Amino acid sequence: MATFVTDCPRCPAVHSTFDILGQNQIGIRYDWMRIMEVFAVCRGCREGSIFIAEQAELKDGSSPIWDAQGMRQYDGSVDRLIRIARVVSVSDRAGRPLPEHTNGKLATAFEEAARCEAAGCWNASAAMYRATIDLLTKPLLPLDGEPNSFVRRNLGARLDWLFANGLLPHDLQDHAKAIQLDGNDGVHDVNLTKVDAADVGDFTELIIQRMVTMPQQLKEAAARRQKRRATGDAAD
Repeated sequence: MATFVTDCPRCPAVHSTFDILGQNQIGIRYDWMRIMEVFAVCRGCREGSIFIAEQAELKDGSSPIWDAQGMRQYDGSVDRLIRIARVVSVSDRAGRPLPEHTNGKLATAFEEAARCEAAGCWNASAAMYRATIDLLTKPLLPLDGEPNSFVRRNLGARLDWLFANGLLPHDLQDHAKAIQLDGNDGVHDVNLTKVDAADVGDFTELIIQRMVTMPQQLKEAAARRQKRRATGDAAD
């Protein structure tokens, strides 16, 4: 039986040994990194948890542990072969999907916001959606000159400036102001509801789709068109 060592989410045990009783591959990242759900039991409290584990190194791709029952049949520690990313929890309920082509810190912030929303943490969710919008809009500002430092630091003022200068779609402007205020309330007043968090999430998802997803989709479509014309193939 395969084992690994990590802190137990069910008891106070630190660096506890876990026995792996099951595994389920749920994805592949970077065309090589296997993402697994691993069910394992703590030797300290004898209670089970489901962990998200990632393949640690590209060179370990041929290890037998990746087979359907590989970790149950493997005898020894897999600490060298996997990284424990996190524990599966209520925040993993089906929630708001990450918009296509979103990556880096923007993806991290959005996914955290969506997990908080799925878990019913409305204020934390709205605050993280607001942080996502903050990350998205800062790079839209020119490097020098206007706007002033206050506008650059303040999300509400920044949104107003970006709309006024045509750097954000005007049809989102009225909604954006209300969303920015909801995000502030989540940070300062801790009084938001499920509806408020959903509104902030809807706007965040929409603005990412408009500013990140759609431009990349257009680039990919243009590349496909150019390739078809270069090869003389009119089929899609």
